[in-house]
Amino acid sequence: MAGIVFSNVDIKRAMTAYAEELAQSHIDFHMHFPVSGLDDRAETLQIIADLREAVRRSEYPEATMLAVCKIMGVVPSFDADSIELMRACREYSLATIGVQEEHVKRLEGREVFKPFVPIEPATSAGPAAPAAPPSTPLISEVLEPFLSDKQSGKPVKIATVKAYRANVASVIEILGDVPVGSITYDDVTRLRDVMLRLPKNRNRAEQSDT
Repeated sequence: MAGIVFSNVDIKRAMTAYAEELAQSHIDFHMHFPVSGLDDRAETLQIIADLREAVRRSEYPEATMLAVCKIMGVVPSFDADSIELMRACREYSLATIGVQEEHVKRLEGREVFKPFVPIEPATSAGPAAPAAPPSTPLISEVLEPFLSDKQSGKPVKIATVKAYRANVASVIEILGDVPVGSITYDDVTRLRDVMLRLPKNRNRAEQSDT
């Protein structure tokens, strides 16, 4: 994965398209076979269980990495230390779990109905453009203002400032330099999981080098 960088937006877009394609294939299957056997259900439940365990342990099998690399359009790589690959594998697993759980419901005879959303009629001025979400600053853009605010009151030790910078650098390394307002619960959970796997003295060593 050397030299390849996935942004969170790239991963989300690719996995959303993948999930929609997988869901449509299941819908087509059920249109041809409205009632399926228990073998399909058992196999799907095992897939879900394996994916959940992989997400829980943050350890993804070669098959998942191959699938992710194909979806992202890159040369297959098995660098388990790649943060970009880990992010993509997690999003792929979560997307697959969601689609497969709906598949199980159909296999059990519990049809999944979704509300029909009609297309809004176009006006003479054309369809109204969706409102853009409010923009928020990037993680890197809020660090220095935060430190300035901290230092404007009670004096802050140099070591504390270095610790803030090292911790924020770790957050950016794991999540990417994304807008603060785009960070989700899943992002924070992934951050926690990856941070727990890093060496305890990693930040201390980085601070001593600066």
